[in-house]
Amino acid sequence: MSDEADALFIGPNDLHMALFGTAPANFDSEPFVEVLDQIVQSGKRAGKPVGLLLPNGSKTVWAKRRWGSDLSLLAVGGDVKAIVGWFGDELRISKGDV
Repeated sequence: MSDEADALFIGPNDLHMALFGTAPANFDSEPFVEVLDQIVQSGKRAGKPVGLLLPNGSKTVWAKRRWGSDLSLLAVGGDVKAIVGWFGDELRISKGDV
């Protein structure tokens, strides 16, 4: 890991798409979780904070149990969900469905 990086922040949907060709991320997939383990451990070894975007509260609890204090930041949300919601709203407005 480069000394130039201040931190690692994992966008799971982008990572899953890059590695497995599908999104959203499948947190129940052992190969995907093993990749997350490797990233978290790499950050820990380099002394860099590691953050992870999670889709909901239950996955946040799961991540806290799995990695504990090895994760410095847990964010709950979803850019994909937000964009799809926004697009859906705007499409309904443009079609006069509101």
